[in-house]
Amino acid sequence: MASASGQMGCGSSRPKVGPERVGFNLVAWDEPILSEAPHWQRAVDEIAQLGIRRVTLVPYALYSRAEGRLVDKSSYGLVWGPRSDVLAEVARYAGSRSLTVGLKPMIEIDNAKGEGAIWRGSLQLANSGLESFFRSYDDYVLSICDLARETGASRFYVGSELTRIVKNAASHAYWSRLIAACRQRLGSASCLLSYAANYTEYDEVPFWGELDEIGIDAYFPLATRQQALGPGRPRKADLEPRLDKVFDRLHALSARHKRPLMLAEWGVVPYDLTTVEPSDDAPSNKRDPAEAVNAYVAFLETFADQGDWLAGVDFWHWRVSPHRDSNYAITPRSPIARLLRQHLSA
Repeated sequence: MASASGQMGCGSSRPKVGPERVGFNLVAWDEPILSEAPHWQRAVDEIAQLGIRRVTLVPYALYSRAEGRLVDKSSYGLVWGPRSDVLAEVARYAGSRSLTVGLKPMIEIDNAKGEGAIWRGSLQLANSGLESFFRSYDDYVLSICDLARETGASRFYVGSELTRIVKNAASHAYWSRLIAACRQRLGSASCLLSYAANYTEYDEVPFWGELDEIGIDAYFPLATRQQALGPGRPRKADLEPRLDKVFDRLHALSARHKRPLMLAEWGVVPYDLTTVEPSDDAPSNKRDPAEAVNAYVAFLETFADQGDWLAGVDFWHWRVSPHRDSNYAITPRSPIARLLRQHLSA
């Protein structure tokens, strides 16, 4: 079977996605990396060398279910990070490399198994717990919002994948209050306000009209198990019809709310069946880099056919930590990096 990179050679007549419409999320969970800017700066350099012109920095805070609020100290040895001074240094460094910068604060639920072991979107609070949660959450988000203003960020997210909290109607007043406070903090800064909704949540977000942009973490299933099982499957041609349907739905969402739409996250992992459930960090125990490349090729070609309603995509994610990272992490010599370099230079 032809490789995906072979399917999209420099002679391809398909339109290309311009470098201003693609970016990478930068996130790290490794404790030493969280306090050291040079590791993050190296990642910025690697991304710039691909020809990509945007990075989104992803800090995270820890939520304690026992205390019902964000906490400074983990009960299980986890670390909140990176520090504000590291974020500021990296944001300014990216600007010096002519990259635009986004900031997307997230939360992780404090637990014994590590960051990400409990999905933030599963956090469900009784109405009586919302005041305590938002009191600490507002402080956290507004501190990152101040950094967005001070460092000239072009995009700021008020949250990411807080699905069950967002679906609770009692939370809506808290979200409106936080969005208004972010606007006040940003003042006249030309920084777009957004929220990164999970792909299962976006139709139930009540405050799109209060933001400048719709953000989607777009891990939509792209294939059936039958299509994807086995090395190098599914083919690009199998993925494109499902991608067309995804973009049609998102276009309708953008039109309904009269807001541009940003794919705040999209990515797959180099394992078999990743296209069946792209949100799964480990969909199987069989490596299959060709399936991931096929998915990226189909995504880029379908993305390139979209109009201005689609502001861009930030892939999840570029490697920051050389020690501990997720299966999504892309490195300079990986097949995905080679594909992007080829695509952006064509």
